Amino acid sequence: MATYTELNKELTDEQQQIKEETHKFAVEVLRPASIELDKRSPEDVIAKGSVHWDVFRKAYELGYHKATLPEALGGADMSPLARHIYTEEIAWGSADFAISIGVTSFPFSFAAMSGNPDIMRDVVMPFVNDREAKYIDSAHRRGLAVARPFWEPSSNGSTSP
Repeated sequence: MATYTELNKELTDEQQQIKEETHKFAVEVLRPASIELDKRSPEDVIAKGSVHWDVFRKAYELGYHKATLPEALGGADMSPLARHIYTEEIAWGSADFAISIGVTSFPFSFAAMSGNPDIMRDVVMPFVNDREAKYIDSAHRRGLAVARPFWEPSSNGSTSP
């Protein structure tokens, strides 16, 4: 087994691409937003029109919200090292947003582990296909907590935001 100083520090092309893309997002989106939001009150940070929501929409547009989900469900096709590189770059940009973006997938990752086809269809896949951060924006507008569902059943019994 290699010692720490003998680790291979060369990145594959895929790993380098992930590093560059997430670093660019961190530089151009996360850091400026984080600096701006640090100057605001908590109420202003989450207010409608805040750059906070712009960051989430951009992260979702890039698919970062589903980085921890299985590839078979539309999650990222990343090796453990690639996932670590992605997380490190996002956290370099903003620890606050790294945590926030990361934890948004927790309920859906656990739901995916159920293997229940109805849960996959009604809960997991709408989250995976979300490119506008509708779930967290909807929850915020309705004043819902993370532990509560973000939507109400429709008249036909299906659940969607």
